[in-house]
Amino acid sequence: MVRSEILALLLILALPAASGLQFGVEVGKDVDASYFELEQTNYSDATAFNLSVENPASVGCNYRMRGDFYADDKYTFYSGDSGLFPGATAEKHLMFTATNYTGEVEAALYLEYCMETVHLENRTFEVENGPVTERIESDVLSVTDRVAVLEIDGNGTLIPVEQPPLWRIGQTELENGNATINYNPPLFRDGKNVTFVLNRGGENIGFTEIELVDPEASRWEKLMDYSNELLLGGIALLLLLLNLYQGRELIRAQLKDLK
Repeated sequence: MVRSEILALLLILALPAASGLQFGVEVGKDVDASYFELEQTNYSDATAFNLSVENPASVGCNYRMRGDFYADDKYTFYSGDSGLFPGATAEKHLMFTATNYTGEVEAALYLEYCMETVHLENRTFEVENGPVTERIESDVLSVTDRVAVLEIDGNGTLIPVEQPPLWRIGQTELENGNATINYNPPLFRDGKNVTFVLNRGGENIGFTEIELVDPEASRWEKLMDYSNELLLGGIALLLLLLNLYQGRELIRAQLKDLK
């Protein structure tokens, strides 16, 4: 009996220590603002926000900056999403553009990480952005449920101005005619459309529209459609020949009866 009581007491004493082992993996909601340095640069057609961020948590997390902008409508833009180990630092870049809008913009800037959303600050600024009318041709080289690779002539920054809800596509750099687009949709379905503005040195050069369809799958579907067309054409030709043969035999039978 004494031995059982001693074991129970040791177990009770050990419980706080065991639960304390999990404290190191929790991420607090309160974040020291000194971990973040936010800079704003105003260009002719875009406004850039650069964020120096350090991961103060004890676990690695994905970090992404988000901006909600209120102009003639509400626009939400994201930076690229990348992982940070504890104590590591990174630069996050977010560009906002409201094509064909002149006036005041109110911005609410956030940092999303470790399943948390931290409000950084609010800002108000003026923009004078003209319309973007130049269409730029682009090709989709490959598509998966997380990444698409594009080929576009030139260099610059691709800013997504229209995208499916909750896909959270961030801006990406176009280098040597190639760009890798990352997204994290709740449910991936190909055939979705995304519109990007190509910005070069703060100036909007043009826009491109892409359809997220795997070109290999598209080629296979076209081949299958072509095969089905050939098959249907072959069946139609066979029926035509059969009708001609039956007609000829009918004529022969009628001529034989006349004799």
